[in-house]
Formats: sequence, C-alpha cells, structure tokens
Amino acid sequence: MKRKIFIPVMLILIGSVTAGCANGMTPSTYGSKQQGIVQTLEVETKAISDDNETLESSIKLPVFSSENNKELLNEINTLLEKDALKIKEELSQMAENDFKDAKKENIELHKYELLVDYEVYTANSELISVTVLNYQYTGGAHGMSVKVPYNFDLRTGKEIALEDFFKEGSDYKKVINEEIQKQIKEDPDKFFPDEVEVFSGINDEQSFFIKDGKLVIYFGQYEIAPYSSGIIEFEIPNSILKDVVSPSFIK
Repeated sequence: MKRKIFIPVMLILIGSVTAGCANGMTPSTYGSKQQGIVQTLEVETKAISDDNETLESSIKLPVFSSENNKELLNEINTLLEKDALKIKEELSQMAENDFKDAKKENIELHKYELLVDYEVYTANSELISVTVLNYQYTGGAHGMSVKVPYNFDLRTGKEIALEDFFKEGSDYKKVINEEIQKQIKEDPDKFFPDEVEVFSGINDEQSFFIKDGKLVIYFGQYEIAPYSSGIIEFEIPNSILKDVVSPSFIK
C-alpha cells in the first residue's frame, strides 16, 4: 500500500546503512562522507510499555532525525508510531472482550501479549527501508509474528511499492519469480510442497526491503511455508534486475 506524505523534501546526503534492532535509548548515527561533507542520520529507539489484567505490551520503534529533512522524518516517525499504537488498541479491545466472555463461562485465559520491534536496513539520501515486527500471543500453542515493511522515497516523500523500483511495462515479476523458484528448489524442505512444484508468485502488495543495496522479498508465516520455517526471505541478485530496474534507482 502506498501512502503519500505531503511535506516539502530537501535531499540529504546520507550513506547506506545496515543495522539490527536498536536497544535502549542510545542514538545510532549512520552517515558517509560525500563531496567532503559528512551528513548524518540518527536513529533512536522509542520504547512504549504497558501491562494490565488482559494485555502486556512492549513496543520499540525507530525515531529518525537529521539536521535536514526534519519535517519529513517527523512525518515518518509519526506514521510508524500511529500504526503500532493502532495494533495495540485493536489487540487491547480484543483481549478485553475475550476476557469478559471467558469470565462469564468461568474459563481462565492467559494474558495476551504484544511485542513490537524493528530493523533499519537502509537510510540514505533517497531511501529509508525499515521493517516493524509485531508478535502477538492470544492463547494456543504459539503466537504469530507479522513483519510490516516501510519503504520511503525521500525525494518525493512517498511510501513506495515494489513496482516503483522498475521500468513501466517491464516484466519484473517474472524475473523475480524465476529467481525465487530457483531458491525454493535449493532448499525444498522448508516450503509447502505446492510452492516447491510451482511457486505461486509475488503480488502487487508484495512485502520487501532494501538491504546493502539489494532487494529482499519476504513472505509471512504460513504464506508459502509452515510455521516452523518462520518468515521467509529471498535476496534477489542485482545482476538479474539490471534490465528491468528503473533508471531513477540505478547508482
């Protein structure tokens, strides 16, 4: 899904970044020297915790900041927090209703849980690529994890979809599908048999992120593999995308 952030954009010169989940409130600084000037982008972790009779939640989110692009980065920070708090509110309401019903039936329920964390993969002059992972436990044998991607074009202030990286009219899906099918066949035991036989293919709302300048396609739990396989990622080699990638994203 693409969302526009209507903020005037000033380009910033920031180097590519790869990082794991940040811990605590210590800012991380990402930058590179370009044309003799060092420009930086800081990422600080914002922690939001809550614990009541029905739900225990722990939310960690990135807070992007820089001397440049302050308004745009604030809009991105606000969007990430708004989405996370919406998930918390929905789960909180669900927990309250379920516990109320369980009490009427004299059934004991385990407190619901919500854990939210993040990974920043890229933060440069044109692109921020980050995922927010939320884990929910609502009873049963195990919880469920959902990894939500956020990819922002800092030149336009727009959240971009996979198709935006490719030339209009190019058959980029075919190129990517063939590569994923190849990787599936290299480790077939991780996947559902039907996907090994014929990969179902990527879709228009496909989840992805950009890491170390490379496209990574991923699938959630149960999409193409059993729960035990977790969230499946496929790194797509740049060499096979060179004929279909949009000139605006070629370095």
